Amino acid sequence: MVLVTVLSCIERGLGFIYRIFLSRTVGSEGLGLYQIALSLIGVLITLSASGIPITVSRLMIKSRTAGSPSGENKVVSAGIFTSLLISVPLTLFFFIFKNSLGNIFADPRCNTLFLIILPGVSITAVYAVIRGFFWGNKSFYTYSVIELLEEIVMIICGVFLILKGRTVFQKAIYASVAVLISYLFSFVVSSAVFVAKGGRVINPKEQFKPLISSSMPITFMRTANSFSSSLIALILPAVLIATGLDRQTAISQFGVISGMAIPLLFIPSTLIGSFSLVLVPELSESFYKKNTDKIRAGVEKSLLYSLLISVLVIPAFAGTGEYIGRLIYDNQLAGIYVRNSAFVMIPMSITIISTSLLNSMGFERKTLIYFLIGTASLLLCILTLPFFIGNYALIIGYFLSFTITAVLNVILLKKVCCDKLDFIKKTAVIIPVCLFFCFLNYFSFSLLSKLCHEFIAMIISCGVSLICLCVTLILLKTVNLDDLKR
Repeated sequence: MVLVTVLSCIERGLGFIYRIFLSRTVGSEGLGLYQIALSLIGVLITLSASGIPITVSRLMIKSRTAGSPSGENKVVSAGIFTSLLISVPLTLFFFIFKNSLGNIFADPRCNTLFLIILPGVSITAVYAVIRGFFWGNKSFYTYSVIELLEEIVMIICGVFLILKGRTVFQKAIYASVAVLISYLFSFVVSSAVFVAKGGRVINPKEQFKPLISSSMPITFMRTANSFSSSLIALILPAVLIATGLDRQTAISQFGVISGMAIPLLFIPSTLIGSFSLVLVPELSESFYKKNTDKIRAGVEKSLLYSLLISVLVIPAFAGTGEYIGRLIYDNQLAGIYVRNSAFVMIPMSITIISTSLLNSMGFERKTLIYFLIGTASLLLCILTLPFFIGNYALIIGYFLSFTITAVLNVILLKKVCCDKLDFIKKTAVIIPVCLFFCFLNYFSFSLLSKLCHEFIAMIISCGVSLICLCVTLILLKTVNLDDLKR
């Protein structure tokens, strides 16, 4: 768990540094073009295979529990064939009708970037299935190393190519080429490891039906999530233009909030993703063995410590976010968005972990319904609120969507496996404490920044606030030190 988390943090850290490089070399306009094209690629990848990896891992464990080793390879083979049956026609469709893509994007230049990355859809879909093979065998270290190497390859290629670009558009093109190269790398390496670990592609006929029935709700949910992100990338700039902004300003502002601010808010998902990566196979195994006590304990701790991860980050962003934006991106507006949006991380963290927990226990259809309800509220905000609050419509939409989904997920978890959730009571204590230390950090930073350099002021105010927050949570008995140590 610790090793997976460390590797995941290194990967996300490198990716974050690379994003800083992009924001400073490509600029907000180029970053906006890159984000818009990448968002549609994300939809296609998600549609092709997003629900398959977790389903492959779960069905592998089920086959292993039933004493059927051949069933494991059949599950993986069914996943590979299914992902190709979806991804290849999609790729061909967009290549054939590429001249019509200009009507989809707010800026026609996104068409070129999209077509550069498009060949990576099918190979990434297959890699996603192999990833499920690693999860099912609990080869978390292998998966984490490949993901880290993929990030490194993209960064090296991206930096080398982008520095050769002369215009914003050329640099955005080179950034897209780097993405495609990284996709190819992870596919080749993962395929080689798959074969080395005994993985084989065999006749998958008997596993198609269970794979598709279990993966479709997850795939649909994640596709809808990716599609909503793509819709945001298409709709929000257009709505901002409708409010009176010119096209360049609208794309630039979208680049700031989606390419700079939002990635900062999703920092806690790195650690939460590590929890999910390790817990999903274990909870699936406990579920099939009907070990209710282990399921209950896993759910309680997963929810609580996922929440705490966000709570420990929020005061730093809420108190010094504006300076963080200037420090990292040399963009004050990005910092203002981060400062004013920090509390989105609370419902976000609960939503991410609770959805993974429910999916591991076979409640994919329920999580799909809850997600769609939350997504509907997000899109409603995007369509209506920019006329009143501009880009903040995206932040309000995320907060509302995550909150609705998190509440519904927790209610279902309480119903199916936990008659009593101490997490709910502890949350009612943790959130006000977090809010208090947000204000403490904000005022201490404001005061210290007048007496010393802002960077020193940030280190002192955030450090003191973090220590005091941790001590307070321990004294209030919201954190069990023994559990945390384990």
